[in-house]
Amino acid sequence: MATRVVDLGSVMGPAGPAGPQGPKGEQGLGRRVARLVVGNAAAGWTEADCDYLCPSKGRDNEAINAAIQALPSGGGEIVLLDGTYELTMAGSVMMDRDNVTLRGNGPATEVYHHYVGEPAVWVKGKGCTVRDIKVRVDHAEGIQAEGDNVAVLNCHIFCGDGSDGAVSVSGSGSRLLGNLCQGEQGVIDVRGSGHVVAGNITVRAISSTATNSAVANNVVIPWEEA
Repeated sequence: MATRVVDLGSVMGPAGPAGPQGPKGEQGLGRRVARLVVGNAAAGWTEADCDYLCPSKGRDNEAINAAIQALPSGGGEIVLLDGTYELTMAGSVMMDRDNVTLRGNGPATEVYHHYVGEPAVWVKGKGCTVRDIKVRVDHAEGIQAEGDNVAVLNCHIFCGDGSDGAVSVSGSGSRLLGNLCQGEQGVIDVRGSGHVVAGNITVRAISSTATNSAVANNVVIPWEEA
């Protein structure tokens, strides 16, 4: 059967006059956000795959931190592609900007800090989120959150014998949800006020001196049984 082509202009006739302008929409917040992707050359990623490429093991926090600083003032998201990101001796992944999300791909994305000193991930900004990342530390703390309204979600933190704990939160209004903390020093330390700590599993302890906070539905497995 042949296909019939119809000239809609001749069928519909000329266009009518424009209608009245619709109501003005709500004014935006005036903030700009962005998403930047970080990859690791050791995992096979290239510059074509990401916005920032970690060229070698042992200094990967430098590229991650450069991506964080490149975000606009309204914040944004840093996506870590699959791979192991090794940090410098005196360095952290430094989230010192507000409204920044650091997102991985679950256990396939690992931040590894072998040295003594600063935590692997140090959250100083407000409204920040760390999620879906494996953090492994031998002699430092895994995640340290000092800003207000910080969220640590679905992270796997493994602490070596000489580490300073899995995750600590201070400030106010933060959430620790669905995290797995392993290792002899896999402690969750909760300070400040107004936090929600729920659905976490730790093989060490949850230490809480926080006020007006909900610490519930967590599983603590004694180290001797782990």
